[in-house]
Amino acid sequence: MAPGIVRIGGIAVLLPIVAGIVGGVVYLAAQGAMEAATDPAIRERKYVETIEIREWIIQLGQFLVLATMAVVYRATWGLFGALGDRAAKAPAMAMWIFAAVLAVISLILWIGVDKFGQAMLSLMLLIFVYPLLIPLTIWFAITAIRFGRNADLPLWKAVGIVYLAGMTPAVAGYLLLVSGNKGWLYTLCWAVAGSVLLGGWICHGIALIRGARTMAHARA
Repeated sequence: MAPGIVRIGGIAVLLPIVAGIVGGVVYLAAQGAMEAATDPAIRERKYVETIEIREWIIQLGQFLVLATMAVVYRATWGLFGALGDRAAKAPAMAMWIFAAVLAVISLILWIGVDKFGQAMLSLMLLIFVYPLLIPLTIWFAITAIRFGRNADLPLWKAVGIVYLAGMTPAVAGYLLLVSGNKGWLYTLCWAVAGSVLLGGWICHGIALIRGARTMAHARA
């Protein structure tokens, strides 16, 4: 794999973050317009528009996150292979294929399925995706730590450690979700998991950009 493609994978990490910020601004603007409306008819129309905007942002966000994951882990697979660690390629490939398949499913849900179908498929994803995504992420994290140690790349060790740290509250949040307990502890678990995993995600992108530089120097 060319260093430029690995670098693109690292830069792509920023895409869902930027999209999330833009989406949040758009939603808050729509909600503000609704709350500012004094005419009941206009307010009701703005309310419906705000709900539609929120659903559109959520659906687009899901697709962007999954598609970006596929790009990032594809670049990671290429980097691991280029640096000679064949064992580390396996979990990266698994994550890449997993994210790509989910991105396609997310796109189908968005453009080709009615609301009842979306609800049913979302339930199936909830049942099957999390139990698979969590062990895959843990597998990748452990491999990243080992890769960083063997290749003397501390940043990759940090990526693995942060991902592992984020999995603990994520597992707790999933167990609370399955048990039907969606109280403050459930919200706290996912808030902590999201914050920690976001940090690992950013470190992952930086590690790919640095890895692309290493690849370029090795080929020079």
